Amino acid sequence: MAHAVCHTSKLLGTYNPSKLVNLVAPEDMDNGGLLTYTALAEGEMEAFTGVKPTGSETIDQVVLVVAPELMKDEHLKDLHDFYIEAGQIVRGYILNVGDEFELSVEGFDAAPTVGGDVKAAAAYKLSTSGSGTTIGKCIATVTRNGETFYVIHVFG
Repeated sequence: MAHAVCHTSKLLGTYNPSKLVNLVAPEDMDNGGLLTYTALAEGEMEAFTGVKPTGSETIDQVVLVVAPELMKDEHLKDLHDFYIEAGQIVRGYILNVGDEFELSVEGFDAAPTVGGDVKAAAAYKLSTSGSGTTIGKCIATVTRNGETFYVIHVFG
């Protein structure tokens, strides 16, 4: 099963650590997934309990989850083989208006269209239809090593 790949080079949290939060992943999930949080995880001093979004949150309650792609199995070389395991402490990027990130198609419930909204719904993946918290818009596609990534601009 291929997993999502996320590039975070244009997120404020990449340069400003106050826009990052540590979270405990509640289930196996892909990079580029979404979580919310409210309380510190049991026994942790800096990591919050990650919770699946409901779709009714405000944008400042939703974080983009990305962990460094460290493979435990030395035979796995492709970034699409990487996923976040349940219970792993991961980095959450607090989204800010003007942020941009790139996400492979596996990070969405359906492939987005350029100009279309992307939302946090009742799932870890970004949604391209239905109701939910609007995160931003797909503003472009880029191709890296023959693979299409969707550029998401956070509007809030």
